[in-house]
Amino acid sequence: MVDLDRTISGCSRALENGNPKGQLRVAAYANRGYAYHLKGDDDHAIADFNEAIRLDPKNAGLYEARGLADHRKGDYDREIADLSEAARLNPKLEAAIYNRGAANAAKGDYDRAIADYNEVVRVDPRESHVYNARGNSYDAKGDHDRAIADQNEAIRLNPQYAFAYYHRGLSYENSGDHDRAIADYTEAVRIDPKLAVAYNGRGLVYLIKGDVDRAIADFSEAVRVDAKFAIAFNNRGSAYFDKADYDRAVVDLNEAIRLDAKLALASKHRGDIYLITGDYRRAMADFNEAIRIDPQFVAAYTGRGLTYERTAEIAKARADFNFALGLSPKDGNAKLARDRRLAQDIARERLAALADAPAAAAPAPAVAAAAPAATAVAVATAPVAVSDHRIALVIGNSAYENVPALPNPARDATLVADVLKRTGFETVTVLTNLRKDALISALRGFATRAESADWAVVYYAGHGMEVGGINYLVPTDAKVAADRDNRLRGGANGAGAQRGRTRQKIATGDPRCLPRQSVREPDEAHADGGVALGDARARRGRARSGHAGGLCRQGRRDRDRWRR
Repeated sequence: MVDLDRTISGCSRALENGNPKGQLRVAAYANRGYAYHLKGDDDHAIADFNEAIRLDPKNAGLYEARGLADHRKGDYDREIADLSEAARLNPKLEAAIYNRGAANAAKGDYDRAIADYNEVVRVDPRESHVYNARGNSYDAKGDHDRAIADQNEAIRLNPQYAFAYYHRGLSYENSGDHDRAIADYTEAVRIDPKLAVAYNGRGLVYLIKGDVDRAIADFSEAVRVDAKFAIAFNNRGSAYFDKADYDRAVVDLNEAIRLDAKLALASKHRGDIYLITGDYRRAMADFNEAIRIDPQFVAAYTGRGLTYERTAEIAKARADFNFALGLSPKDGNAKLARDRRLAQDIARERLAALADAPAAAAPAPAVAAAAPAATAVAVATAPVAVSDHRIALVIGNSAYENVPALPNPARDATLVADVLKRTGFETVTVLTNLRKDALISALRGFATRAESADWAVVYYAGHGMEVGGINYLVPTDAKVAADRDNRLRGGANGAGAQRGRTRQKIATGDPRCLPRQSVREPDEAHADGGVALGDARARRGRARSGHAGGLCRQGRRDRDRWRR
């Protein structure tokens, strides 16, 4: 292994003594520059390459070397200029053309990147990494078919090329073929078990598919392999967010920000958590930071707009929502595209809701109607002439994945939350479009908080059903095929009332379909993790005012079958 410090000191002594002349002096500057570059000191590396080029301005390799240092500093324009000069001086220098393609891709100029890769392929069609790189540029342009064709060729030329499987998996993911994406990510880590980006990629697909536990397992493996992988910490934090495990989410997001202070996603995700938990000062700081880092970050403007809305700064909220709708950034992958669309849907909905609100009006809780992922809002309000401690959990499930979506629950949740707020409830937590894990976690978390409350109210609107005398709330990812499958496949979950010293416990919802029931404790869940509504007579001391809205039983009018 080369001793870089020894190389630097030896070259420095020779240059100070003035012994090397001509090409030997050029070589001394070049070798010291390479050593500095390998140590990560690109400022000193560029200074040495500059001097070597001054002494030998027709040496193509020196321009290429300086271009590598330019790239790591993020100076892509200067890198492209250096590599272009290297290629002009030596048209057979394929590495310079290939690296120029990489620099153009890093700038987002994918057409020029593809043109450079085409030239390298023309000269030597056997280089698998060139096909892989060209495929990545096609994928970034949205031409997934050409991307996959290039990555297929890269794999044909080198069947053990783990990065080609990883990038083909990314192309499949971006084209919506999640099963093939998972298969390619899996093959990539089989070939190279230390390929952290492949674990991260597979985790993102699991997250899109709603398999949060597998996603967390993959993100955990990614950070085990690479403890400095900031994106993987961010993504695991996002997965914990989906499970409503906010403490773990914040820990991961803090680590992501520590590792990469320019990671706007992490600041935005942490801002979401602070918004949900009612810490508006911290939420505002995080959304501001995300926007400072990335002025085109749609979801950060939407998050800040929601924060302004919570703090009754309606004019500023409208401005942010409008700005979010006016942005059309290039999305790096399918999940970012989905998140951007969701953020713009929320902004559009909130603007409609605020259309008639005066600039100084107290805002209603913002909830994403029919959003494909869980959205949550915590509304902290001052007590209204009450001396007891009142808390509420309001759930509205609209965006069902496997049964017809419902237009009303998210809107109903907003209205109910506003009524509760105005009748003296100190904290009203609004959750919409909850998958199974998030629903269970929300109920259990609320049960813990309710131990110290005088009043604890749970309201649910969404699909529900009764099986064997037990009522079930249906999460948005449920797949219910028949009654015998409900517990195992549906992951049906109920609202949780609390034991202990809570004086009033109420579970309520749409009363039209299901009979009044009390609520089982969250720790009395079924084997599949679900929590069911149970028979009030068997639960001494439980409030009997609860209802759950859901699928009406057989015999109801057809038009009611898929109502809340």
